[in-house]
Amino acid sequence: MTGNQRHKHYKNSHIDLAVKELDGYRLRKQQIMRLKERKLQLEDELYSVKAVDYSKDKVQGGKFKDGLADATLEWATLDDKIHKLIVENEQEMLVIEEKIKRLRFDEQQVLVYYYINGKNMTAISIKMERSVDGLKKLKKRALAHYAESFENPQEFFE
Repeated sequence: MTGNQRHKHYKNSHIDLAVKELDGYRLRKQQIMRLKERKLQLEDELYSVKAVDYSKDKVQGGKFKDGLADATLEWATLDDKIHKLIVENEQEMLVIEEKIKRLRFDEQQVLVYYYINGKNMTAISIKMERSVDGLKKLKKRALAHYAESFENPQEFFE
């Protein structure tokens, strides 16, 4: 959760599972985005390489340090890490997205704004033009509908 959100525990264990699943989804998406941003920064650095005198930069063993090689290696490592994260999480993320798509549109909106985008209820109430109390009820109802996939997984995907 972001700093302005509190984690609430629900009496229904399936709803707690739903909250954990949605939070995990958001964290994985954020991690992938941060890695992609760092990769773009490195690409900018690689394409804007200037002639640099490395003759005074020596590393252990007396070899010369090669900044371009270091940046290229980090870029390739990030590319591999991004690909691995996407592949590892792709199936689970697709299932979560499918569960969200099966909800009513307003339920989808509140869950996406709150759990995926990390918005607080006040910001969501302004965006959706609803009262905060009304949104809290909508969020709880949306979580209950989302949690149905934990209770009856076969029925949910039919």
